[in-house]
Amino acid sequence: MAPPQTVLQLFAVPIAVIEDAIDASTNAAVAKWILEEQGRDAGIECSIVGGWHSRPDLPNRGVAALDTLFGAVVEQVRGFQSKLSRGPPQQMRFMLQAWATVLRRGHYVQLHDHADSHWSIVHYVDAGDSDAAASGRISWLNPMGAHREVPGIELAPTTFTFTPRSGLLVVFPGWLRHSVEPYQGERPRIAVAANIEVQRVRS
Repeated sequence: MAPPQTVLQLFAVPIAVIEDAIDASTNAAVAKWILEEQGRDAGIECSIVGGWHSRPDLPNRGVAALDTLFGAVVEQVRGFQSKLSRGPPQQMRFMLQAWATVLRRGHYVQLHDHADSHWSIVHYVDAGDSDAAASGRISWLNPMGAHREVPGIELAPTTFTFTPRSGLLVVFPGWLRHSVEPYQGERPRIAVAANIEVQRVRS
């Protein structure tokens, strides 16, 4: 009789995927404002290739739809962090730096991270209209580093890819390296991203 065997799955990276963090009308207002802002401002150069990247000050713009979105983002991140916490509840302050991106056909985002933040988020305001399998997917790079593969077993995939949908909010650790594959649709792919720093509120 074979001895009992326990298999441990170690070092998982937590990622939250949230449906409908804001209502459809607010989401539509966010999309409208971002496209109008793209027409007003050339944006900044960043890891995006060919697309548009706004200035990273959206929480300070005083736009009602954006404020609603960021309020929902904070509550979702707060809830996610609470689920992961092993200690008693603590009062936390969540500080946001946020920006918008617009990708059109052929645009993509290079591999990068947000290591200075505790959490990163991306909210898919409009995931676009492409049916291509890899169009606009976000890919996270396995943070475990180099390792020798075991024949016949994929112990640790190199990347994990995720196909976005309009209205989804995704939360992941800021240090997790990620990229966006080339978008192939005709309708603009619109997203809002943010870096979040968590500060403990001391009594």
